Amino acid sequence: MVAVGLTGACSLSVAASWSAVFSLVGLAVPLANVCGRVALVTLGALLSMLPGGLGVSGVLASAALAAYGVAQPQAQAAALALRGCVVVIVGFGLLHLFWASSRDRLRVRHDPAH
Repeated sequence: MVAVGLTGACSLSVAASWSAVFSLVGLAVPLANVCGRVALVTLGALLSMLPGGLGVSGVLASAALAAYGVAQPQAQAAALALRGCVVVIVGFGLLHLFWASSRDRLRVRHDPAH
């Protein structure tokens, strides 16, 4: 039951971040519609045979927004902004990895048992 709750919370946080990115490029998409778009893009990227869904998620994000009635230039700008968010997320992940590994090294160095 905890796993279901955590999965739901993660999905909502992804949808909220997509919604924030959309608002940065001037789109006002309701959160319920953003959740649907996230699901479609994720499913399409998973089903693609390209490594990492290369290019598929951008095309699907743009197409999903265009189907919602967003003009093509704005939909493509939003898809590019979402791609930029991936770089930020990877950066935060690398920072966390560096922080955790340095914290563990310090802990081992100062542990009297070693």
